Amino acid sequence: MLEVLAKRTTRITPFVGLAENIPESIEQARSHIAVPRTFDFVVSTLMLHHCPDVKKVFSSFQKVMKPGGMAIVVDLCEHPFVEFREEMGDYHLGFKPSEIEALARETFGGAKVKKLPKMCSCSASGRSADLFICPMTKSNQPR
Repeated sequence: MLEVLAKRTTRITPFVGLAENIPESIEQARSHIAVPRTFDFVVSTLMLHHCPDVKKVFSSFQKVMKPGGMAIVVDLCEHPFVEFREEMGDYHLGFKPSEIEALARETFGGAKVKKLPKMCSCSASGRSADLFICPMTKSNQPR
């Protein structure tokens, strides 16, 4: 996905890093490619449930966002499929929207989590889970 994204525009800088420590990931990447230290947007799609410490991820997003920048998280709502831990490396079995909203408010000062109308489904297994979206804006005021 990152290769396709990079081919579409030069205004987007894709790179691979550790979600819990994006600033350090940026510094490591900068020794190989031109990566800015701050961003207007940070997008996380179906990644958060693989991260042990969601609070660190949100803090990491906040540290690399420009004032007024936005982070958008799309991920799984809480679900019962414990086998996802082994089958797909999931750390969390999704999230309660209220749980994500509380973490977002703690880090960014405000956020509203919305469930998305479509579900994430696996056609091979017949299992599906609802998705949520959580846009978070970095205040111009230091937190």
